[in-house]
Amino acid sequence: MSDRGTQSSTGVAEWTDLSEKLIRGLVHALNNRITALSSFAQLIALGDDQQTQQQVLPEELAQLSAVSEHLRALCSEHLSSEALEILPVLAEAVTLHRHHPTLRSIRCDVSMLSSLQPIRVPRWALLRLMLILIDSGKRAVDSTARDALAIGVQATEQVLTVVLPFDGTRSDYADEMAALCGASIAVVGEKRVVTFPTLLEVRRRERAARTADDR
Repeated sequence: MSDRGTQSSTGVAEWTDLSEKLIRGLVHALNNRITALSSFAQLIALGDDQQTQQQVLPEELAQLSAVSEHLRALCSEHLSSEALEILPVLAEAVTLHRHHPTLRSIRCDVSMLSSLQPIRVPRWALLRLMLILIDSGKRAVDSTARDALAIGVQATEQVLTVVLPFDGTRSDYADEMAALCGASIAVVGEKRVVTFPTLLEVRRRERAARTADDR
């Protein structure tokens, strides 16, 4: 279930355009895995040696499972927030965006500039936010003919920030997903900076609010 009331038509159109590109790439990868498995099934039926069954087949099944999981994550919309580490979600977004039909060749270099605090956000909204920002960042990089997108992540006890190149285009959908995550987006020079309150900070605010209510 998604909070459609928070999503503008412009934002929805933006996400639809990106997600359709990624889904087409994932379907292509899925078809490749099915074709490979069909070929292996024929080899096994012809009495092929055990290498196919013991090595190649498990690897193909693992890749098939990964593609299926990516499709599930791309389509998931659960509103509940959870405490999580940002790096696994960012890594999933990086992997998903490799299925983009025109920007897949631009790699993502993620640098962790400090030890990171967990945050509390809806995972699906964070994943979509990272995908939109990676897409925008890759377009900025592509316009300068570079082949790598630099993503910086750092945190204090109060805030966690993600910094990427800015392509000059405002993203309504990124703003909406950031709002669902309790985050803010600012443009600083040629960079887009996303700032999240850490889990420690969220809990501090909640304690302060309860104390104020009790007075």
